[in-house]
Amino acid sequence: MSDTDTAQAAIPDTQLPATGFSRQPAVRKFAGGVASSTLWLWVRQGKIPAPVKISPRVAAWRNEELHAWATDPLAWQAQHKGL
Repeated sequence: MSDTDTAQAAIPDTQLPATGFSRQPAVRKFAGGVASSTLWLWVRQGKIPAPVKISPRVAAWRNEELHAWATDPLAWQAQHKGL
C-alpha cells in the first residue's frame, strides 16, 4: 500500500459531494453514523432536512441542504421551523 492509499484509507467515508442527491446509507454516515430509525425521527422532528421523492419508490436528500444543516444545525432548524 502506498502512502497515498494509506492516507485515503484513513479518511472516513462521511463526505458528500457539494451538489446532487444522496441516498439514506450515505446520509446516515454523514450524520454521524446514526441508525435509520434515528434519521427518520430527526426528519419527523425537523432536525435534519427531509428527503425528496425522486420516483415512486426512491427518495434522496439534496446534498446542498445537508451541507447547510451540517454547517450550523441549529440555524438550519430555526430557518426551516414550521415548513
